[in-house]
Amino acid sequence: MFLPLRGKKLPEIRHIYALSPDSTDWNRLEKEGFTLVSTESSDYEKTLLSAQEILVSDISDSSLAPLLSKVSLQQRIIFLQHGIIRNQIWRWLNSRRIDVLLTSTDRETAEIIGDGTHYTLSSPEVWQTGLPRHDALKQLRAMSTPKDVLLIAPTWSPKIRHKIPGTTIDSWINDWTQWVANISTLNLVPVFFLHPNMEEAFAESNITPSIPVIRGNQVQEFLARAAVVVTDRSSIVNEGHFIGVPGVLVAPESDPLSFKLRDKYLDSGFILVDDFAELPSAVKHAVADDVTRFRQPADLPPEPSCEKLVSLILETRFE
Repeated sequence: MFLPLRGKKLPEIRHIYALSPDSTDWNRLEKEGFTLVSTESSDYEKTLLSAQEILVSDISDSSLAPLLSKVSLQQRIIFLQHGIIRNQIWRWLNSRRIDVLLTSTDRETAEIIGDGTHYTLSSPEVWQTGLPRHDALKQLRAMSTPKDVLLIAPTWSPKIRHKIPGTTIDSWINDWTQWVANISTLNLVPVFFLHPNMEEAFAESNITPSIPVIRGNQVQEFLARAAVVVTDRSSIVNEGHFIGVPGVLVAPESDPLSFKLRDKYLDSGFILVDDFAELPSAVKHAVADDVTRFRQPADLPPEPSCEKLVSLILETRFE
């Protein structure tokens, strides 16, 4: 995201990256010459509240919310997005201050700003630039070989996170991984993505998953090598769709949310199954038939998203 700004050599613009000092990226970014501010330092709030443009990758971060509530109208909050929106999340988005929202496809943009939408954002506040991280993802995909990863990436379970009796993380992970032994002939490399909201429950358990577990900072690497993504409704399957990775979704018709999204999933070429028992045959089908079944969005921005976003920021800056 910062590289296009650095390349433009605009001395009047300071670009500062707020990051936890515990992040695995801190040393790398520091060595590459980025100006960093620790999110645990006393300078963090002062830096954020003096910035003209605030680019946020996770607007749901509870630690960030109190700071964003102090942002003035002379500042601009740009939400870089979690992924391509397929669900109706207007209640969630409308409850937050967002001055600019990034989108990737014509359908996504129309569902946010079109007639009769429930979203409160309007056309000037929605920029169809694509997502900055997709630039790096496309490059990784082009360079990655072999593409042999089976990426299992379920979304988080509210019942497990909030410790509601009757559901355990042990049984949840077993449900998502025990079927993998039935596709050993495909010679895929299975990995399980642990959603950040499940970290606490996982740390408190004694489970040793049968396949490797990866975290958020590893997702792009493994997604770029993926032969197929298996999920329920994690946005990671949409990221895979963007770079041509087939998706298999556990989306039972009895689940109200899955039922609402079935047409969108099917239109994108995803394979839908009702339960875990159907996953082995569905994955075999996806891997064997990915070219003829799978369709990428035709309306993705052709130019690099970072370049387009930076240009729009500079063109629309408050004077």
